[in-house]
Amino acid sequence: LAVSQCNGLVALRTHDWLAIEVPPSDTELPWELYVKPDDTWEANDVASLCHEELEQFTQLRAEVLEAAATGQPFLLPTEDE
Repeated sequence: LAVSQCNGLVALRTHDWLAIEVPPSDTELPWELYVKPDDTWEANDVASLCHEELEQFTQLRAEVLEAAATGQPFLLPTEDE
C-alpha cells in the first residue's frame, strides 16, 4: 500500500488499484478508481462500477489518516481478518 496526501486529498495505491480522492464538485463520486497495472495512464475511471472497492478505500483512508494523526503505525489487515 502506498499513500499520498496533498491539500487534504488522498491517493491510495495497491497492486491492483489506484484510488484518488477528488475535491468536492458536481461529480457523484468523491473518488476516481483505476485498475492497475492494466490502466497505465489512468484513462479509464471505473469508480461508478466498483462500489464495494470504493467503500473499502473510504474505510482504508479513514484508518490510515487516523494512524498518521496519532503517530501510530498503520498495519494492513491480513487475509484472515
